[in-house]
Amino acid sequence: MKPRKNCGILKTDLSCEKEEGRQLLSENRGCMTDMRRKLSFVLAAVLLLGLLAGCSGTSTTKAGTASGQLPAVTDAMYDASYWTAKMKSPGDVLLSASEIDTVNAQIANDEATGVVDLVAYPSSLTAVQLKRYLNAVPIPSSDLYDADGVKYEESFFDDLILSINLENVAETNKVSYAIALTNTALRSFPVLAAAYEDAGEPEMDVFQLGQVLVGDPVVILQTNLDGTWFFVQTRTQRGWVRATDMIFMEKGSWVSYIESTGFVVVTAPSITLEFNPYSDTLSNVTLYMGTRLPLYTDDTVSSTVDNRGTAGCYVVKYPTVDRFGYLEYQPLLIPMTEDVSVGYLPYTQENIVTQALKLTGRRIAVNRIGHGRDSAAFVQDLYAVFGIFMPAATAAQKKILAQDTDLAKLTSAEREKTLGTLAAGTLIYSDDRAFVLLGVDNKKPYAVAAIDEYYYDNLRSVANATVITSLDIVKKDGTLFLDTLETAKTFGIVKEKSAETTKATTTSGKTTTAASTTTTSAAGTTSSGTTKG
Repeated sequence: MKPRKNCGILKTDLSCEKEEGRQLLSENRGCMTDMRRKLSFVLAAVLLLGLLAGCSGTSTTKAGTASGQLPAVTDAMYDASYWTAKMKSPGDVLLSASEIDTVNAQIANDEATGVVDLVAYPSSLTAVQLKRYLNAVPIPSSDLYDADGVKYEESFFDDLILSINLENVAETNKVSYAIALTNTALRSFPVLAAAYEDAGEPEMDVFQLGQVLVGDPVVILQTNLDGTWFFVQTRTQRGWVRATDMIFMEKGSWVSYIESTGFVVVTAPSITLEFNPYSDTLSNVTLYMGTRLPLYTDDTVSSTVDNRGTAGCYVVKYPTVDRFGYLEYQPLLIPMTEDVSVGYLPYTQENIVTQALKLTGRRIAVNRIGHGRDSAAFVQDLYAVFGIFMPAATAAQKKILAQDTDLAKLTSAEREKTLGTLAAGTLIYSDDRAFVLLGVDNKKPYAVAAIDEYYYDNLRSVANATVITSLDIVKKDGTLFLDTLETAKTFGIVKEKSAETTKATTTSGKTTTAASTTTTSAAGTTSSGTTKG
């Protein structure tokens, strides 16, 4: 893999400066050296401005577009009201809380999605099951390099295999239960060191699988050889986490924690809370989108916490470890003006589009390196705020039961026409990424997606971020993004209707296209949730 090229330089006309220089030189050749210095200064300043402008996103700027935006995209499009104004019923609830529970159950019941119902997870695993999970990610066969570009020796991989602790897998292996004490990385092997196939590509750590957020529940399946790592099952993935980042719980308390109804969920890409001079643990805490923490709902919390009043704040239970090594919740104050919600957000078109736009302008992070987002993670975080647990891989997301609109066999014109009939917020999948449909503007469909690079007018541009895009830009292989679209998904409750009809989808959406299945309307009831910020 080759490193991505840097942003381009803005082209600027320097003819005026050159002409001025020629006049000055003709008047006084003795000033030649001084003039060259002036020209060099002007040129350097112009080039610097070009670099700064280019680094805002792409390497080309087209007439009629905002600087740094993709072709045919304007700054105004990044305001949710631009799109909600085009919607007929942006605030209608598409799925009630109970219907979302059913959707989650359907996702978890399909083994191909990788999503599990943690509460229903088996209390033990056989040796065959556990070894299959532990061996699911093979040791890479290609050369790998550390962060300094030094090649890993064979002994490094031998130690990894030993650390997995396969020899201590029993015939029956009881599981344990825990929650995360902090935001932490989910790794494919019990090692924190990064590994790269190309030392010049620091965004592709092959040992990185995903993330676990503070407060996330997990099932512990295995401990590595020296006891410093746990192999865990999250709602959507299996992988290794540092043992010090987890705290054990008794199953009954753990289930009650998962099923608690009074909680705050973070609806911003991230929030960082203020410094607390009384607690290092509670100082400058960063909470990422989808983080869910229980609220104190009784009078056990004083009106003053760490010499600060609780007025204007939500008081949530932040997991810590007491001096005996057991779980202890500490009150964490989150200002009500932060971008958080009490309960999950109502599942509406307006909220889907608003949340998708909040995630734009951020670097693509493969497998959540640094708690960032790639295409699959973008969809996961977007849906987490509604309480919908999406698979961790785009290919698995495409397999979820839903009202599907088949786009694969359509012509470009037919695809574009079909997209114009779909509701804003519809998920669209191509061969390698997900798009969230925003709507149609000037007869063009627009979407939010993680775009690495694209071509327009035969010029290569780098985005490497989640952005708004039209679909008439071109991929590296010369294919229009529009022509790579395979399916569009409207999520709802998939039911068996009759012998002659295999599956139909129940949603409150009103999407109809020539390529879509029949939609049966479902009554939606408002789920409790208020957003701040």
